[in-house]
Amino acid sequence: MGIALVLKRLGGLKVKEDRLEDWIVRSLRSPLEFEARRAQRKIVCRAEEEPRQVIPALLRNYGHEDPRVREGVRKALSAISETGTGKASILDEMVNPSKMVRKGLQSFLSDEVGTHAATFASLYEQTMLTVAMAKQKEIPVDDITLLADQSRRVLQSGDVMRAVRDIAYCLDLVKHRYRSSEQCRDYLTDLLKMAPDLCRMGVYRSTIEEPLHKAMRALRDRQYDETKDIVGLRTKESQLIAALCRLERGVRENVSERPRPPTELQDEDRELLSHLEELIVSFASKTLEDHHEEAVTELLEFLMSSQAGPSRLSWRRRLDRKDPSALFTLYIVGLASAKLAAAVLPQAVEDIYQRELRSLVGEVSIHMVRWPDNFLGAFFPPREDVETTSPEGEEHNIAVDN
Repeated sequence: MGIALVLKRLGGLKVKEDRLEDWIVRSLRSPLEFEARRAQRKIVCRAEEEPRQVIPALLRNYGHEDPRVREGVRKALSAISETGTGKASILDEMVNPSKMVRKGLQSFLSDEVGTHAATFASLYEQTMLTVAMAKQKEIPVDDITLLADQSRRVLQSGDVMRAVRDIAYCLDLVKHRYRSSEQCRDYLTDLLKMAPDLCRMGVYRSTIEEPLHKAMRALRDRQYDETKDIVGLRTKESQLIAALCRLERGVRENVSERPRPPTELQDEDRELLSHLEELIVSFASKTLEDHHEEAVTELLEFLMSSQAGPSRLSWRRRLDRKDPSALFTLYIVGLASAKLAAAVLPQAVEDIYQRELRSLVGEVSIHMVRWPDNFLGAFFPPREDVETTSPEGEEHNIAVDN
């Protein structure tokens, strides 16, 4: 009875999927453009409610013979991928059992993101298949699975090449671990088969048992931590991207036009910008010395500090009343933080810049944005040269604060 019920439910799901797919194809076939657009909106709305049903149906028809259906499917998938949850739902289909769905996904990623994104999907599929095989053999692969999940988040952030490198490393690592485990098991099997013959030849039993116990302990107790460092770094990078997003969103919401340096800076703003000046010098030194993780950690700590965000109550009040000092400081901190982060996470920061800062700054790319004129002097009192005469009668120029 239980098996019959399960089969009945599976049959019902298959009928529902077929009906959904027929509805999608029929709706997108309309020769009237406004009807096709309306159908795309309905599909996108339904995908928000039933992503596991709608997205595979779209991907199965990504290469449909009718050009109107193909175009409608692609536009619907593009609209779904504009949100973080939608993009994640699409990437979930990288391990869909249907080959047609996986092929459609790779074609979509190639068209929408680039060929390297399709390469990522193929490598991810191979990695997770090998991981499943390793789990059946009771080979520890939790750390590899964690890094594979991190690589997906890196792909979603826009850094495709970094994601491809990470998932390729995962695939190489799980294959190596699988082979090593199989070799160890084969060694144990051969040793056990040889044991009776060795005993008859006069080899002491303890001589056989010692390497056997060592191999078994190594197989059982070995700790796999090859991915520990890279997982930690990717976690920090994800946190840095999230913190930078919050900061730049605050800049966009509070600063409507590029602010000019105020006539007088508040003491707390002066202190924050002084801290920022020290960060710039230290960060530049670390990036020049190729200390990537240290640079990421330092910038993350600055952005996570209580000073560097517009969420503090005192700063929030000043921003609400359009205090020139607060607006200027927020703009400088946001722009400088984006410029620094672009040195270590170029693609992810470029996406943030296009979304949050481009309309304010004006340049087409964060990598073309120049540091603000007289940046380090913009928040400290200007210095002027005055002429003095030494006791010996020589004239000297001395910089003094205004």
